[in-house]
Amino acid sequence: YNPRAEWWGTMAQWLTESKIPPDDDLRQELVAQPVSRDAGNRLKLMSKEDMRKIGLPSPDSADSLALTFAQSVAPRNMPGTSRSEGLPAVI
Repeated sequence: YNPRAEWWGTMAQWLTESKIPPDDDLRQELVAQPVSRDAGNRLKLMSKEDMRKIGLPSPDSADSLALTFAQSVAPRNMPGTSRSEGLPAVI
């Protein structure tokens, strides 16, 4: 639906396979974020502005975690590869 929803979706998938330190405030933000689906079955998050209008707190910490999924990164040390693989030679 939009980049924020995409990041939340990627984060949700990652959280099913990963562990993070217990944080009750973050957990509450993650489960309190109102979500729906659009006509194309895409994840749609309620905007922070709309959340404020109905008295819900802004999920700032959860959004910060989701933002870490905005850009894919490769693992640093993948077996059988070197860090310079695929990079142009420096002259």
